[in-house]
Formats: sequence, structure tokens, C-alpha cells
Amino acid sequence: MNNFLKYLNPEYWKLKTILSDIKKAKNIILVGRTPYICIAFYIVNAYRYPSGSYITKYIPEFNSKFLTGEEKRYFEPWWPMADMISRTNALNTLITIYEQKINNF
Repeated sequence: MNNFLKYLNPEYWKLKTILSDIKKAKNIILVGRTPYICIAFYIVNAYRYPSGSYITKYIPEFNSKFLTGEEKRYFEPWWPMADMISRTNALNTLITIYEQKINNF
């Protein structure tokens, strides 16, 4: 019965949507449409993520301190332009976090 009840909870669907957005943003980075994660989220859904600061409204873990270990502003690159590995690793970290949140729901 508990499994069924999670499908009625809007928070469950919010987490599923965020996970889907993270995976889409990762794909945008991997195909080379943009090297910036913030812009990748904007491409995924400009209404939900019009800027980097809005991403944290939905994904609080999306901050430079958590993803890079350094305090950086949203308008400056968190990694060198050619460093796609760090960007991909950061998105993989977020994917893992949100998969765990959904599995523990």
C-alpha cells in the first residue's frame, strides 16, 4: 500500500521531474550544446530555470560549495571551459542524490 501512496504525493513527482531535468541537462552538456550547466538547465526548461539562482530553488545541492568545494558566483564558470569531466561528474552526483531521494520516498 505504501508504494501506491507515493504516487499520490506531489513531492514524489517533483523529485521525478527534477531528476529528469538533471538527466536532460547532462545530455545537453555531453552533446556539446553548451559547456555551462546553468545554460543547460535553461535549455531544459527556461520557465523553471531562468537563471542559475533559480536552479537552487528546485535543486538546493546545486551550488559551487557542494559541487566544487569552492565558493563561486553563479555568473562565473565553476570549472575551466574544456573540463567536461568535472561538469559530468557534478551532474552524476546530482543524479545519484535524486535517485536516492526517490528510492527512499
